[in-house]
Amino acid sequence: MIEVRPAESFAKGAAIVWHNLLSDWPELLLGYGSTGLLLLGGVYVLRRPSRRHEWFWPVVVWSIGLAIYYVLELHQMEGHTYYMLPLLPVLLLLAAVGSEWLRRLHRWHWLLALLLVAQPVWACLRVVPRWAKGPKDVPAELYYPATRTVLENAVPNDALCLVGPDESGCKFFYFLHKKGFGLDVAEQLDYPTPEGQPYVAACIARGARYLYLSDSTLLTQPRLAPYVGKRIARVGTIQVLELRLPPPTAP
Repeated sequence: MIEVRPAESFAKGAAIVWHNLLSDWPELLLGYGSTGLLLLGGVYVLRRPSRRHEWFWPVVVWSIGLAIYYVLELHQMEGHTYYMLPLLPVLLLLAAVGSEWLRRLHRWHWLLALLLVAQPVWACLRVVPRWAKGPKDVPAELYYPATRTVLENAVPNDALCLVGPDESGCKFFYFLHKKGFGLDVAEQLDYPTPEGQPYVAACIARGARYLYLSDSTLLTQPRLAPYVGKRIARVGTIQVLELRLPPPTAP
């Protein structure tokens, strides 16, 4: 928890929780098979509370802690499912209870088998069509291994880079195996920093040595041109260029 990001209002928080329960949990976090087992586990625990079990109170305390985390980071749960990954152990423990309940009911073994088979089937239906037909949400130059390798090897991996425009702020870094500073939108080049510098100048001052640029039209704009040196590589629409601070102007 680097930052605390609760919902902006009660109504907004309720909408996020409803969407998480109705869509994110069954579709992305748990899968429909585990969601079914989770519901059965919840019914079993409500019908037969096991307060005397040695794990009952540790799991209750654990669950309360996760609930507090969930509320404090609720704003992030709206569009970033991975923030809910810490919930998985307790949720899957409850799903395991539902699975064991079905296993003991011999006439319901078919339902247990159906829910277990549904897990990999749903994962394939959700993921394979998204990636089987080529790149999604990233340039083709980053998606295909041959072009991605050229871009990755253009500069040392330990060199800080300015990368973009990339609205996600992270996808380009992930594919390039680079670290540094993100350029979310072109206008960010002019955003003033607390030191009064343009964003690109501040990145260079903090150690950025190279620029990965997917929008070549920015090179013709005065706000970027003074900071760009020679071109190191070009693959399709993505260029790799040196960064530099312009010489000081005469008084």
